Amino acid sequence: MQNKISLLYIIMLLISQVSMAQSENKPMAFDEFFDAKKMHEEKGQFNIYSADDRYYIEIQEKDLGDELFVSSHIVRGTISNVSSQSGIYYFKKGRNNTLDLYQNKSTTFANDSVDLNMVEAIKSSGLIPVYKSYNVVALGESKKSYIIEITQELSATNGLFSLSNPGPVTSPDPSRSGVRNVKAMDKGVVFTSYATQSNFGQGQNGKDENYVSTYEIQMLIQKVPEHEVTMKKDHSAYGFNTVEHVIYNTENYRADKLNYIKKWSLSTDAKGHKLQAKGIAVEPQTPIKVWIDPVTPNTFVECVKSALNQWEGAFEKAGWKNVFQYVSDNNLEYKKINFYWGYAYNDNQKAIIEDPVSGEILGASINFMDESAKMALVNYFLLCGMTDPVMQKNYNDIDLRKRIMTSKLAGLMGEVLGIKANYPAVTAFSPQQLRNEEWLKKYGPSATVVGAQMPNYLVQPTDHISPEYFWAKVSMYDYDAIAYMYGNKTTSPSLKQTYYAEASKTDPYAQATFVSNDLLKASELGIQNLKQVYNHIPEIVSNWNDYSNTSNDIIKFVSQAFSMYQYFVNQQAAMVGGKMKRTVIRGENEIPVKYISKNTQLEALAAIEKCVFNGFPEWMNNEGIMKIQPVDLNKFYVDMSYNVMRNLLKKEVLSSLTDAENQMGDKAFTCYDLFQFLDRVVFHNFNPSDKLTTPQMSIQLALVNIIAENANENNIAGGVNDLSAAIQLYLIQTKENIEKMIEKDNVSLEMKNNGKLMLLRMNRAYFNKTL
Repeated sequence: MQNKISLLYIIMLLISQVSMAQSENKPMAFDEFFDAKKMHEEKGQFNIYSADDRYYIEIQEKDLGDELFVSSHIVRGTISNVSSQSGIYYFKKGRNNTLDLYQNKSTTFANDSVDLNMVEAIKSSGLIPVYKSYNVVALGESKKSYIIEITQELSATNGLFSLSNPGPVTSPDPSRSGVRNVKAMDKGVVFTSYATQSNFGQGQNGKDENYVSTYEIQMLIQKVPEHEVTMKKDHSAYGFNTVEHVIYNTENYRADKLNYIKKWSLSTDAKGHKLQAKGIAVEPQTPIKVWIDPVTPNTFVECVKSALNQWEGAFEKAGWKNVFQYVSDNNLEYKKINFYWGYAYNDNQKAIIEDPVSGEILGASINFMDESAKMALVNYFLLCGMTDPVMQKNYNDIDLRKRIMTSKLAGLMGEVLGIKANYPAVTAFSPQQLRNEEWLKKYGPSATVVGAQMPNYLVQPTDHISPEYFWAKVSMYDYDAIAYMYGNKTTSPSLKQTYYAEASKTDPYAQATFVSNDLLKASELGIQNLKQVYNHIPEIVSNWNDYSNTSNDIIKFVSQAFSMYQYFVNQQAAMVGGKMKRTVIRGENEIPVKYISKNTQLEALAAIEKCVFNGFPEWMNNEGIMKIQPVDLNKFYVDMSYNVMRNLLKKEVLSSLTDAENQMGDKAFTCYDLFQFLDRVVFHNFNPSDKLTTPQMSIQLALVNIIAENANENNIAGGVNDLSAAIQLYLIQTKENIEKMIEKDNVSLEMKNNGKLMLLRMNRAYFNKTL
């Protein structure tokens, strides 16, 4: 009994202490909190109070539950980074004199209210957790607002403005870091801070070194203006980024998953909608603000504006005009895109802030430089050097770099607007269209600018087409995509060839760098352009006034020319085993998978035989070039053959061929057809009387290595399927054919020894190996 009394006393004592603690959390009155002599006040939508490096923010009671746009990003430093925590938040009153901060990420909804219990169950299962809770330090002067401390948040290492996960600001030194400035802005406040930290690591000399980095950081809290977000369902014929919603139908007790497009919010009033219905474009009530870093060279400011102007044309067709509004303040605020000059040495970079619930794009940051344009000049010279007269006079022509930059920025802006890279749209146009100036003037060389990477290398000098049309621009598919996302369009893209597909290793028309819908013709014309410029490299480079080390430049271009030749050969090889997967759309596309025709694959192999297995191209053996950059052409011939054979015998290719045979029977190009081709052009049908060169015998050994590797990777230990059976049988047949060949009386000693070496390799790599 005494123990029970003692336990009850302890419980009552704990309850009493908790109650006392709760009462101690009572906020101060404003007069107790605010000392005008010691404390600085920044008035605005959110009053900010600061003293002794401590910062407080005042939240009005009427703003509780309203959406707040929060962003944090590095504006200066060794790297650019936008906080992954950036997005939409809101405050609610918590327990025991606290304010609770929420970030809504729930995408579960009830579709109707037929069953009240079901609706309540869904709400309960979708509880939104408190992101962070803040003690109310004091009440506002009117007692209708709450003051909380946010000093810890401003460290940029955790919480609301975190730039550490992922991000570079991991351990700033407090003595070398802090808030530099606080400034009220439209419906919000922006903090500018700096963070300095030391990172220890191994330097180039192998010794530990201290790397000191300083970052200038902008942190913003802004009340989102009242606006309507019109969500639109995804369409499988387009490539859009989406958010998934789980919609519970409480009447039928069924859950449906629906994808809604991620896009910017453009809205107008009833009058505006009526005008749009008549085909008249209207201005959005709130445009998308655009800020361009003032340190950007004027030449490249023009590139940004030209790229945005292309998208303005697409928006106008969708019913909107003056979508972008240029501003001078650099705050990364709600519904704004900031263009920063710098931190884009390999390629231009983007960061997009989105609402994970509605899919609304809230803001974006783009880092850009002309480095990507400079990097594109090498291939441009090799592919378009004879069709662009400027290239023969000035390698670093500023107008050319502007065209490249404009195309690249337009592509990046498409992604910022919500469009995915769509490679079938890149390869949608025919060679005839790509060699027609009127077509190129209207549409460019690609049906989309998003994902287009290569210039129009199909144009020949005799076509006399202006080089200003060589780079992709906002085109046919982009107009359709914008009209669907932001307009009233409900149908598929106007050109069926542009229907969206993910990038695929086995789809030759869903590759990042291919051009035109006839890849064999494209490779032929590309090689023709490469051949024409190759033999003129020394004389052209010597004519460039700004090049001081001519020999090194010639070496650079010659080396890349060999890579570009391999690129075109790979383009031919991509047709073998090619198949296109497209979403089935009733009445539009009833075939989920379409295989490249047998005749086309045979044409591809004929092109490969000519370009690869007949030896290196004679035009590459230029005496003047070889004196400056000696190249072992026989080694190039062997290496190129090896790369092509690996591509032809990839697991994905062989699987596609077996699938095609199962689907199409005799009409399909099969593994057997491919193996017959390799037997003829590589093994010379195992004819002992053939006199093969050393490179040809090296290619045979390389092919044996590839077959053995594939047999090991697809062995029959786990069971036999069409793919493994095809590879194993080809290996066995190759071994038997080599054994028969080397036993013939008329086989040369060199071929006999090479045959023995191939058998040794197969035995060691496969037949004598434990599976």
